[in-house]
Amino acid sequence: MDLRHHDFVGSVEVKLEELLDESRSLLTTTKTLRVPGDPRSRGLIHLTTETVEATKSKIQVHIAANRLGKVGIIKRKPDCFLEIGRQIDSITFHPVFRTEVAPKTRHPWWRPLEVSVQRLCNDDWDRPIQFSCWHTSYGSGSNTYENIGQCSTTLRELSAMPLEGHYRSLSLSCPKKDRTSDRKRTHFGLLRLHQFRVDMQYSLLDYIQGGCLLRLIIAFDFTASNGVLSDPLSLHSLEKNRNNQYLNALEALGSVIARYDPEQKVAVFGFGAKPSLSAPTDFCLQLTQSGWVRGIKGVSEAYLNILPSLTFAGPTYLAPVLDKAMEMADVKVTQEEQGYYVLLVITDGIINDVETVVKKLVIASSLPLSVIIVGVGPSDFTLMVQETLAALSFQVLQYMKLRNISPQPACAVRIDPSASWVTPRNHPQISQDGDPLSYLTQLDAESVSSPLEKLTGNIDPTTEADIVHEQGSRPLKSRREMGGGSFRLKSRQSSRQSLVQRDITGLYCPTCGSCIDPGNATFNDNATTWKV
Repeated sequence: MDLRHHDFVGSVEVKLEELLDESRSLLTTTKTLRVPGDPRSRGLIHLTTETVEATKSKIQVHIAANRLGKVGIIKRKPDCFLEIGRQIDSITFHPVFRTEVAPKTRHPWWRPLEVSVQRLCNDDWDRPIQFSCWHTSYGSGSNTYENIGQCSTTLRELSAMPLEGHYRSLSLSCPKKDRTSDRKRTHFGLLRLHQFRVDMQYSLLDYIQGGCLLRLIIAFDFTASNGVLSDPLSLHSLEKNRNNQYLNALEALGSVIARYDPEQKVAVFGFGAKPSLSAPTDFCLQLTQSGWVRGIKGVSEAYLNILPSLTFAGPTYLAPVLDKAMEMADVKVTQEEQGYYVLLVITDGIINDVETVVKKLVIASSLPLSVIIVGVGPSDFTLMVQETLAALSFQVLQYMKLRNISPQPACAVRIDPSASWVTPRNHPQISQDGDPLSYLTQLDAESVSSPLEKLTGNIDPTTEADIVHEQGSRPLKSRREMGGGSFRLKSRQSSRQSLVQRDITGLYCPTCGSCIDPGNATFNDNATTWKV
């Protein structure tokens, strides 16, 4: 914001305790604006503060309007957008969401939207919510806004409202200030709410804090394509007492998952090697007698102990290891007993039984199992760690959601201080203290937050790319929900952007992100400024 194009009206200093009241969750304070050195009043400013209620619920709905009124002297079809506001006092509604503009139609369909219950009503299901349709002449030279219909309801009423076919219906009424100008008119259109539902937005951290175990299974590639162990160029080479590529991948990825297992039990296997010269190639070789070790440190020790005795062979068959992982993960996950398995395969190249592996992965999709295949090489694992955790979080949440399993009440996550932890580098939002819990919290927040909850954009309602034509979209069918694992990582950016309306449109407060109500005296499109 360039202050050279703005006029200073006045300011006021307020102590934080003046804005808080323990006995009230909502408090409005009125202060007088003044210019320093001038005792005269320059106007009043109303400051409203509210205690934020913690909730993980979100609203998903696809809204359309029907038979909206015509506008103007020649009674033309409106260019309209929908605004949703929540009540902040007995008469004022604060905008929390706006759709894009649907041009020249009395029957607009806006994009499906998703908004948190906290932002919509601060988890107060009896709090009034207002839906208002606005006609805008933005771009025609007059830059005016006209309210062509509105209605108020509550989240509880919406949830209990009966369906009329495939949608819930709300009747629009004329704004109070315009009732005298159009006395004969009795119908102002309808709002139709398609696919309305309230979902709980859990995160992976919620399940972990509730006692869900993430059990790690690790498989090393010991095929001949890695190179002879005595060769300094071998990927398994341990010359100069430095970690090889396999140990680097293990510490970067394995430690992130294994740290949250209170028992620190990790299953470790290898494939593609002969235990001795005369033995056949083993494609599911236990690195220890029991197959289990304690923590990533135990995995490294088991790997280093068995490595000199192995004869690298081939081919690279992954199916036997996958069969073993499926056998271990074939357990019943319930609300009381929650767990999830992760198979981490560290390999150097092509898998020779891809078709068999794909078929087994399809079968494994019904199990609490995710498969992560990592290719070793001289690269930084920072980005891979972020994408892996985002993909793993998505798969765990999908598996639990399909089975209606919610997190248990939060309990203390017992983290073994002796377990190794590698903090990914070059991540500006991660603290340098190496705390894995805070790291996972940040990644979870990034993976589940929608653009609506950020409210940092300033999208023009008439942006050409955002206009939905009269013959535009209809209610979208629910996406096919998939649970279980996949051997292909999905980037954290591959979210449901097409189903989620982007940031709130129109002018907004540069300090708090609040949107300026169109049609209000504070809204001035010509100068794109605020009037106080």
